[in-house]
Amino acid sequence: MSLFWLGRQPFITKKEFSSLYQADDSFPVFDLLSARMDEVKGVLEGAGILSDRLRMPNKPPWDYEDFLEDDPTFLDRYFEGRMGEEPLVRVTVIQNPYLFTIFFGDEQNGLISGLGGVILRSGDGGSSWRYERVDRKQALFSVAASDGRAIAVGEKGLVRVSTDGGASWEAPSPDSFPEVFTFMRDLGFEHNRRVGFIVGQQGTVLRSQDGGRTWARVLPKGAGAGLGRLL
Repeated sequence: MSLFWLGRQPFITKKEFSSLYQADDSFPVFDLLSARMDEVKGVLEGAGILSDRLRMPNKPPWDYEDFLEDDPTFLDRYFEGRMGEEPLVRVTVIQNPYLFTIFFGDEQNGLISGLGGVILRSGDGGSSWRYERVDRKQALFSVAASDGRAIAVGEKGLVRVSTDGGASWEAPSPDSFPEVFTFMRDLGFEHNRRVGFIVGQQGTVLRSQDGGRTWARVLPKGAGAGLGRLL
C-alpha cells in the first residue's frame, strides 16, 4: 500500500482534436494523449516518485471497438471528457496513509496513529474518524490515553501529548520525559491505566506510574534515566 498515489488525466484542445481525429481512425488522438501522459510520468519519476504510485484514469481506450456495439456513444463521451481549454495533464494526489495502531479509552473515544505524524480520532465508537496532525512529519507508531491525557510515540524520539481528547498535540515539557533519540515502537497501560510502558529500539523501556504524567527510563541503564513531570 502506498503512502499516496498520483492520478494523471490528459486533456487536448478542440483545435488539436480537429487536426488529428478521423472518423475511422482515433489512434492519432490516442497517441497524443499517451505522449502527454508519458511526458508527465517522466517528470514525476525524475522527482523520485516510484512508478507503482502512478495511476492513469481516463487513459486512451485502445480497445474502444469492443464497446461500440453495446455502447455506440462510448468513444464520443470519452473524447468529450478529454477536451480542455489548453493542452495539459491534470495530476491528482490522493493520500493513502499507513496506520499503525488503534486505541479506545472507552466505547466511544478512539485514536489511531500513523505515518507522517497522522492522528485520527473518533468520538462515536469508530463510525467516523477525523484527521489530526502533530507538528512533525515523523511516524507515530503507537498511541494510548490515560487519566485525561493521550500520548503518541514514534520514530527518532518523537513524543506528543494531548489533553483535549486528541484534537491538539504538543511536545511534553523537558522535565517530563527522558531524552530519547531512538524509535519508540509501542505504548500501553495496565487495566487501571496508572502504570504504563513504552518500548523501542536499542532495548529502550520507559515506565510511568502516574497515568502517563511522568516517565522514567528503565532500560538501558545509565545517563538520562531520571524522572520528569508532565505538567
